[in-house]
Amino acid sequence: MAVVGPRWGRFLAVPAVSTSVVLLSVLTLGVTPLLGFTVGLAVIAVLFVATASGVFILVRSTRPLQRPSAAALAQWLPSLLGAIVWISSRLVAHILPGAAKLSWSMEGDTTNNLLYARRIVADHGILLGGAENPVPLPVGILALPLSIERLVTPADDLLRSDIAVFGWAWTLVIAAACVAVGAVVASCAPPTRPRIVAIASAAGSLLPLTWLVSGLPIDFGFFNVPFAIPILMTCWLLYLGAERSPFVSIVSLLAAATLLLLIWTPALLIPAFLGIVIVIRDRRRLLRLPARDYAVPLGIVAVFSIVLSRLTLPAFAAQATSFDAGGMGYPPTWLLVAPIAAGGVLIVALLRTRTSLPVFAGFVAVVLGCYAGVGLLLFISRDHFNPWTSYYPVKFAWLSTVVLLPIVLSLAIGLLSAIRRPAFAASTVVAASTIAITIAALAPIPTPIGYETRQPIDRMLGGYVWNTGDEAVETILKLSQREELALLWHSNSPDEAMINYWVIDAFGGHLEGDETLRRFSFSDYSAFRQFNAHRPDSTNDLCQVLRDPSSTLTVYTDDADLEASLPDWCEGGTASFVLGQTPGVDY
Repeated sequence: MAVVGPRWGRFLAVPAVSTSVVLLSVLTLGVTPLLGFTVGLAVIAVLFVATASGVFILVRSTRPLQRPSAAALAQWLPSLLGAIVWISSRLVAHILPGAAKLSWSMEGDTTNNLLYARRIVADHGILLGGAENPVPLPVGILALPLSIERLVTPADDLLRSDIAVFGWAWTLVIAAACVAVGAVVASCAPPTRPRIVAIASAAGSLLPLTWLVSGLPIDFGFFNVPFAIPILMTCWLLYLGAERSPFVSIVSLLAAATLLLLIWTPALLIPAFLGIVIVIRDRRRLLRLPARDYAVPLGIVAVFSIVLSRLTLPAFAAQATSFDAGGMGYPPTWLLVAPIAAGGVLIVALLRTRTSLPVFAGFVAVVLGCYAGVGLLLFISRDHFNPWTSYYPVKFAWLSTVVLLPIVLSLAIGLLSAIRRPAFAASTVVAASTIAITIAALAPIPTPIGYETRQPIDRMLGGYVWNTGDEAVETILKLSQREELALLWHSNSPDEAMINYWVIDAFGGHLEGDETLRRFSFSDYSAFRQFNAHRPDSTNDLCQVLRDPSSTLTVYTDDADLEASLPDWCEGGTASFVLGQTPGVDY
């Protein structure tokens, strides 16, 4: 960073190096299955060699080291505020009574993410093919600490450790988003006014700590898209830095597009449109480069092509029916996308004559990328009874809102910074940031049934997870340590559906394994998420589990009549019933 910073400037140095590190880690995960290495140790070794090489170049370089500019420091250092607040809150949660130390990250798809990460650990890396996870980067990164954890953690404590590692992995992803969003919000403030740059950076870094940006994915366990947010933010910075070095910008955007292909494929349209603008605008500078300089971008294109042809397209063909899924999980943010985009176009039209940054073409490219992604997913979901409510278009509309909001805020701050009175300019920047944070914290209101619009820190420190939070986790951990499957039914635990969901998954009954267990656990969990009660037909689903002759099941209950009435509600079902001794429940 010390070598490339002065050469590449404040927009390119951190994003280009960060993107390269993540891409190098993913490439390592693609090679390790051939070698059988522990993935975490292999990636650490590769990054150590890369770091050592960088230090060697730094020591041998004759170029004098230069201090970062005041504008660079003002853009990047205050952007750490959101990350510091977030990580500090996580640490406080570990000592605060009643806080959600583990349960805050255990909603929805968390079990799926852990399952896929464990599979990567077992496979010693990322495999290709239509039967594999088409977006393996998030769980691949999660697999790195999980693989090392398994070298030192006793088998009986693995689930607790897995949950803790997952929580900290998500913590770091949100922290990275805080830094990236803060840098983007400050990007259009004039470098000659570092105080305003710093205010914008610090305020912007708080945006990811709102419900719209991070609270919603946490509430449903959507782990992959939060990875896309910092990468998409760096794409905007890479575009702004293209005038300093269009080659570095293009190479880094290619790397970002490859990463997004492995995170959530439609999102790569945003760096693609930004890259097209750079190629058209700087084509003469790019064509004057020596032929050997094209080796790196062509190598990245080769990697992109291999992933696309050997993983993305085969997986799409094999899993095409999933695009008919309903939209539960993301709010309908259609009403936010258009006004934010329109407001951004108006602001950027006023700003373009007041800044040397190429903001107009770049913002139009981002908007086109967002709408192209939505249009593509609407087309793919065209057989859904209402594509506008289908899961994937609604999800991309949400992502578009999250991407556009900090960029529009940065444009507005660039325009407000033109005010000559420094104190008044700073006040308007604070006001604009407050409005943007409020939108992200409160929108959309009202929310559908099943949503909990709590800000992430409030959710975690207040223990607002399920009904009993970490108390339910202790029950899950105790039941998961049994050699035979055990479930709760008519117990005193208000979270018995959540507990059963996790315990069944620990015994292989969710994504893989027993289809009867999977149907029972997921349908009952979904009902508790929305209505905090069992489904009307949940007893029938449980009965199918009890009738399975291949399973030996223990049912913990506080209903003294449940065992005696078994022939009435489940003829042919068998189980061992334990009355009034549910693990983890205070009697």
